[in-house]
Amino acid sequence: QGLTSECSAVIAIAIVLTGVGAGTLVMPLVVRVLLDQMSWRGTFRLLAAVSFVLLVATAVSVPAQKEPKAVSQLGPRTMAGSAPFRRLYLSVVLIAPGFYAPLAFLNDYAVSVGSSASTAALLVAAIGLSSVASRIWFGGLAERVGALRQYEFSHLVFVVGLAVWLLARDSTLVLFVAAGLHGLAWAAWVTAAPLVLAQWFGVDDLGQLVGGFYTGLGLGAFLGPAISGFVIDTAGYRPAIALVVVTSLLSVATLRTVRHLDPVA
Repeated sequence: QGLTSECSAVIAIAIVLTGVGAGTLVMPLVVRVLLDQMSWRGTFRLLAAVSFVLLVATAVSVPAQKEPKAVSQLGPRTMAGSAPFRRLYLSVVLIAPGFYAPLAFLNDYAVSVGSSASTAALLVAAIGLSSVASRIWFGGLAERVGALRQYEFSHLVFVVGLAVWLLARDSTLVLFVAAGLHGLAWAAWVTAAPLVLAQWFGVDDLGQLVGGFYTGLGLGAFLGPAISGFVIDTAGYRPAIALVVVTSLLSVATLRTVRHLDPVA
């Protein structure tokens, strides 16, 4: 019953998170069209207004919770005191620069090596397409092969995709391969991460676990693009890509140490 609850929760999360991949698929193309019609300031203002309306509409449409949930006993101190959680958290901080680098820089990199603006936008859309197409499948795969194994696989695919990007130079075809691999890794990662947490802590506080865990992704996303952008400005794209390959490899090495630890739940 516990395994069924864990898998049901993760499949539900996987379905919800297909929206993120769908946004990554559609929005680069929409933004490209808007930029052809107006300035980038006008584009950002329009996106901000539409996002505000959609977020408010979504918030007010959520039905009220009928049964009060018991107060969570899992707090930041408990999570920080768990060796598996600390290592998983460190791994996500280290993978985050590689997680977001293609989304932040693949478009500009493609343009810098001679691709058209529309082709560069399609590269980012390809990440979303690959991610959406594989998320539901990965949500079920974790039950069969094991969540941690799928999670480790996602990190390895991130590394491979980034390495392909590093070696692509000006080849549009190879850049599309790198984008597809990144979307695949993204799908495997987001569908496995909640189940990995559930296996150590259970599903009762899964929402708080995922929220606390994703602060590591946010921390890496805050530091990674800023550092990568600085390296790009001072040394170019290839050293910056090499840097995120290294941090991703460190994440893989950190994650390998988790397998030998005992679950909390």
